[in-house]
Amino acid sequence: QSRLNKLVADGVIRRFTVELDPQHELQTVRAVTTIQLHGTTTQRVVHAIRTIPEVAELHATNGSWDLVAEVRAATLEELDRALVDLLSVRGVVNTETSILLRTL
Repeated sequence: QSRLNKLVADGVIRRFTVELDPQHELQTVRAVTTIQLHGTTTQRVVHAIRTIPEVAELHATNGSWDLVAEVRAATLEELDRALVDLLSVRGVVNTETSILLRTL
């Protein structure tokens, strides 16, 4: 560990990364959720949504929906709980979720 710390401190190692086994990703339930907000509560709502562990990505968008989230969970039950948590965030008016069945 001390050798790694020195290499980082000296700038020899600039970053670390993780490469996951593609088969692991196949076991993950993924969904895209569009989110409609009420009023101008975006920053507070975004902060609250980011605390939901299953929310992997969160994007601002235009049109009828204010935000788009990619949600990842190990099971459908975990996905369901995350969606309930998402809808319970104060300022979230409506959501619509599509489960991603496969990548083309």
